[in-house]
Amino acid sequence: MYLKSILAFITLSLLVITTSAQVLIPFHLVNGYILIDAEVNQVKGKFIFDTGTPLNFMLNNNLVPLDKNTFVVTGKTGSGQVLDVYKSNIDRIKITQSGLEFNNLQNITHTNFSFMQDSIASDILGTFGYGIMKDYVVTIDYDRQIIKMDTAYKEMPGLKLITAFHYTNEGNLPEVTFTAANGRKIQAYFDTGSQGVMKFNKGLFSELSDEHLLEAYSTGFLYGYAKAGFQTYLIRNLRYNNIVFDIKHLSYTQGDENKISLGYSFLKNYISVWDFNNKVINLYKDN
Repeated sequence: MYLKSILAFITLSLLVITTSAQVLIPFHLVNGYILIDAEVNQVKGKFIFDTGTPLNFMLNNNLVPLDKNTFVVTGKTGSGQVLDVYKSNIDRIKITQSGLEFNNLQNITHTNFSFMQDSIASDILGTFGYGIMKDYVVTIDYDRQIIKMDTAYKEMPGLKLITAFHYTNEGNLPEVTFTAANGRKIQAYFDTGSQGVMKFNKGLFSELSDEHLLEAYSTGFLYGYAKAGFQTYLIRNLRYNNIVFDIKHLSYTQGDENKISLGYSFLKNYISVWDFNNKVINLYKDN
């Protein structure tokens, strides 16, 4: 999601969670983003559930009235917005219909996320991030639109695809290595705050295209909305642990990373179970 590289070095605020062994959080889907209902200091709205944000919370001070007495950093998002980041104390954050509540929070970061309000939902409270999830086993079911946060892993029925991962340099993005049909190694990371993006240099893009491993998949529309010049791609025959994946609806950004962000376009096809402590993600095909 936004501001990952900027926020990676900010010390996480300590949250003490008093709750049961399992938390259930219903969610909405908007343009591939997971939105969960919540309240911040009695202001109602929605958090973006973002495994890629390293912090516990990153609040939107354009919606929630917060003081700007303590400045943290100025940075730029991947989409170009320049953001000033501050921190403030928060009386209460409540996740609606879940029983999850946080009180008397110290030094919670916040910035102006008005561009998220314009592009995703008008009542965006901010992001609900990895800092909260890391001590849980998190199950995301896009079909039923429910998130489960457990204190221990539980087996599920159905076909299981195990993906052991390491963390990226940012420290909280689960990353795996795919092998293309031509033998090229391609890094890919899991991120619920992404719709699905490949960031390749021109050489790799041309190589995969010439070998018919990469092709245009759809043009001109993103989640039902016309978008001039927009195009998504399909990557064929990516292998991981002898399992072959065809990944659809990836947008393309030119860069030097040669990485794929496995976001909504990939994760929606599975029930994913994120075991952060043991560095394993299980993907289940529902029967």
